[in-house]
Amino acid sequence: MKRDCRRIMAICRWIVACAVASVLLAVSASVANGFPVDKPSITCALITSDGQTVIDGSQSGVRIRRWQDLEVEHTLTVPCRHIHDVVLSQDQNELAVVGGNPGESAWVGIYSWPARDLIWSQSFSEDVAYAASFNPSETTLAVACHDHSVALMNADTGSTKTLLMGHSRPVTAVAFVRDDTTLLSCGSDQSLRIWDCDRGAAVRSLTNHTQSITCLAVQSKAGNLTPMVATGSEDRTVRLWQPIIGRLVRFQRLSSPVTALAWTPDGKALVAGCQDGTLRVVQADTLHTTEHIATTDTWITAVAVHPTESVALIGDGNGNLTKVPLF
Repeated sequence: MKRDCRRIMAICRWIVACAVASVLLAVSASVANGFPVDKPSITCALITSDGQTVIDGSQSGVRIRRWQDLEVEHTLTVPCRHIHDVVLSQDQNELAVVGGNPGESAWVGIYSWPARDLIWSQSFSEDVAYAASFNPSETTLAVACHDHSVALMNADTGSTKTLLMGHSRPVTAVAFVRDDTTLLSCGSDQSLRIWDCDRGAAVRSLTNHTQSITCLAVQSKAGNLTPMVATGSEDRTVRLWQPIIGRLVRFQRLSSPVTALAWTPDGKALVAGCQDGTLRVVQADTLHTTEHIATTDTWITAVAVHPTESVALIGDGNGNLTKVPLF
C-alpha cells in the first residue's frame, strides 16, 4: 500500500514538473522571438504628415516607429504610468504627450519634434488627462481631464490659463475648430460642448448621444465656415455635426460601441474602430458602411489613417499595431 502511494506521488511530481517546464519553455520562446507575454493596450497612435513615422502610446511609454515595418526606432520615457494621447502641433514641430497616474494627477509633456527634447512638463489635477489639442496658432494646448474639466494651457510654458467647467463627468476628447477660440469637448456625460475660449464660457451643448462619447474627429477638408465634426459613442452610433450652428447632420448606427475614430485625408469617410474588433468605414454623405471583419480579437483602441496611402493603422487591447487596407 505504502509502495503504491509513493509511486502515485512520484508520478504526480513528474507531471507537475513537466507542466512547469512546458510553461517556462513557452515563455522563453515568446521572449526570444520578440513577443512579450503580456503587452499593455495601445491607447493612442498617430502618423506624421509625411507618412514616414508612427507615434504610439501605452502603459509602456511612447514609441516612435518606422511606418514601413512598424519597427521601434526610439522610445520616450515618461514619469507617469498611463499615456492616453499623443498629438503633434500643426507645424509638426512639437509633440504633446498626455496621461497621468489614476487617482493622483494628470501629466502633460511637450517635446520638440523630431528632436524629442523635453521642452516642459506639468503635473496637475487629481486624476488623469485623456486627450489634447493645439489651437491653430499653437499658443494654447487644450487638455481633456478626468476631473470633468478642460485645462487651457500656455503651449510655450505649460502654465494653466483657464479651466473650462461644465461637463458633469470625465472629458474624453477635445478639438479646436475654425480658429484659436472655438473649442469642442465631449465626455462621459453624453454631451458635445462648444466653448468660446476667450470668454471661458460654453456656447452650446449638444446632447443627442444616449451613452458616453468616446471619441471626436474634425473633418480635415472642412474649411472655415461650417466644419463637420464626427463623434463616436458607446451607444453604437457615429454622429456627424456642424456644431458651430448647433446642427446634427446625420448619424449611422453600428452593431458595436465605437472606441476610436478618424477621417480619411480627403474628408469623405470616417474610419471607426469598434469594441468587437471590427473596423468600419462610414461614408460621410451617404452613410454607406463597409466592414473589415475580425481585424483583431479584442477592442480596437486607436485608429489613424495614412495621409497618402489607403491604409488605416489600428491599435488594440492586446498591445498590437496592425495595418488595414481600406479600399
